[in-house]
Amino acid sequence: MHALFEKNIELIIKYVMLIVRRKSLHLLGGDRMIELQSLSIQFKDRVILEKAHMTLMAGQLTGLVGKSGSGKTSLLNLLEKRLKDKRVLYIHQQDNFFENMTCLDNLRMLGCLYGMRLDEATMLEAMERVGLKISLRSYPANLSGGEKQRLLLVMALLVQADIILMDEITASMDQQGRDQLIRLLRSFARQTHCIMVLATHDPILVAACDVVYAIDHRQLVLKKEAQEKQAFPLGKRRRALSVGGLYLKGCFRKRAFLHLLTMLVEGLIVAGLVVGMLFFMQIDRETKKVLANTPANQLLIHHDNDASARYRSYNLFFSDEEIERLYALEGTTIYPFFNWETAQYPSSSQQRGDWYYEMTLTYNGDEVRKHHVESRDDPSYDPPVFFPYYEEQQFEQSALLTLPSSKEADAIPCYLLEDYLPYLGIDWNTLSSLQIEMEVMIPVKAGTTMGYQIIDGQEVEMESTQYTYATVPLKLDVLGIVPHKSGNYQEFAEIYLPYATMQAMMAAYPDSNLLKDGQVYYASSYMAFSEDVEKTTTEVHTRLPNAGISHSQMTEANIMHEAQKQYVTTVQNLLLGLGVGALLAFVLFSVLNERSFRKDRQLFHRRGLTKPKIRLLVIQMGLAESVGIMMIGWVGFFAAYTIMYRARYMVALDGLYGGLGAVLVVLGSLVFGLVSHAYSLLRR
Repeated sequence: MHALFEKNIELIIKYVMLIVRRKSLHLLGGDRMIELQSLSIQFKDRVILEKAHMTLMAGQLTGLVGKSGSGKTSLLNLLEKRLKDKRVLYIHQQDNFFENMTCLDNLRMLGCLYGMRLDEATMLEAMERVGLKISLRSYPANLSGGEKQRLLLVMALLVQADIILMDEITASMDQQGRDQLIRLLRSFARQTHCIMVLATHDPILVAACDVVYAIDHRQLVLKKEAQEKQAFPLGKRRRALSVGGLYLKGCFRKRAFLHLLTMLVEGLIVAGLVVGMLFFMQIDRETKKVLANTPANQLLIHHDNDASARYRSYNLFFSDEEIERLYALEGTTIYPFFNWETAQYPSSSQQRGDWYYEMTLTYNGDEVRKHHVESRDDPSYDPPVFFPYYEEQQFEQSALLTLPSSKEADAIPCYLLEDYLPYLGIDWNTLSSLQIEMEVMIPVKAGTTMGYQIIDGQEVEMESTQYTYATVPLKLDVLGIVPHKSGNYQEFAEIYLPYATMQAMMAAYPDSNLLKDGQVYYASSYMAFSEDVEKTTTEVHTRLPNAGISHSQMTEANIMHEAQKQYVTTVQNLLLGLGVGALLAFVLFSVLNERSFRKDRQLFHRRGLTKPKIRLLVIQMGLAESVGIMMIGWVGFFAAYTIMYRARYMVALDGLYGGLGAVLVVLGSLVFGLVSHAYSLLRR
């Protein structure tokens, strides 16, 4: 049992000695002296140091010499890594400053990395101690070599560095600068009681050192030993403060062009992509709206005199034979279809060709008189047009808003298309009742004349229908608002009256050539409600080769797709270009951002900032750029949407699309801002 205990103790001692060799760095004698024992450094199969010993004392210059590649820098890196909880400042031959930040911000940044908030007065005092006279608002690149060296010592003073590691600090200096630096370092070490370790090839600097170690054949050999030894306590390094805001301010100020270019290009790409996405969403929504609001069994059959497959008030009449064929369609209810126009009068106060009409609205009990003058040169507001509605259309069920009747005996019930309300200046969210008084022009006679029309961009002579009108006053009682595409036979200003009412009013003119046996008979279009729409459509095309069909679910969707076809192709090409541009922007700006951040990353690492915190800093940069991209994206989005709307590519921007567009811009901006720094995030 005793032998087993001794054996275990021996194994524990061997394990501890192995850890000592691997760790290789110890603090002995409290905090007063740093001693390295059994130090080994190895990279894969290559041994740099083996069982090396080294003692570092405060207030002394310790030189580290050896051939190039012997391991001097590796030893300094190990010292910095093992003493990361101490106040260590590692100074390289180059890249000791953030070049995009002023000297003031460099000092503030260093203070934050060492857990200190430094004020300007403290900085000026430290500068005076080392004899540095520069403007804190200047950039390190504008300083001379000697000023940069003194600024490094100012950094050491401000963070109260106990250990300063220097790598080839005099490599590019002349004799005078070297002598000046040596005096400065010796004086600084003695006054601040710090440990200075200098890796160098410079024999003059080596001669000035108190202690010199040489790396020779994987051994650390003491070449020169100090006559006197002093020891001072080593302080603890404080936890680093947040450096994100300070770094971003310096970068965005110095590299403003790169960041602004990034935000501008990516913001415009985001805006274009979002508008393109909404464009296709609107097409899908409008198509579904057409199908939802158009009765499934409805067909509008008209004399197709211009091959447009759409209703026109000037279409030619069907012949008696064609009308008989229409009424002979099986499983189909046929009604004449016609329209009334608003009474219009030439205005003596306007130029020839201008027209005037007026109406009186009783809106929520308040009477408002409206009139409008429409110029042929500026047809910004179409006059209202009256169309019939039929029982099969069930407007009372599909209405978006139902209003109470005035119950006046002479008032005619009617419905308005939702698109007409804005033209009347009415907010339907506040609408509780509406009556309209106006005059209409009822067609009582019709004939055909030769005229010219523009078809496919060319003026074509053709026969068309001409009407004679009777002017009749109307008092309308609005019972509801029906959705877009419930009718939409012409434009947006549509008023729907019961078919029976319109039929009876037209029958009041017995000498009309539009009537037969006292009923409305001759018309250029007929509304059909079929039990089998596809069958009726086939029969119409077979029996009536001159007939066209519109305002069915099938034809409305087809017409809409055809109308949007050119727009869709244009937008698809635009989105393809934007997609390629986005990919190139990702690659270009990722590379540019990484190139500008590469030196700073190394410096952050040397100053003790961990890799997770460096990645967090990169994410902060991406988020900051995302804010700029988002602002530009919003402006670009609304501008592009306005252009698309005015070009009739898209419908008006409502709350749904406005909110969705804003959200998509935010998400797109976040993606672009972060992905543009993806290369920096992935770099180790």
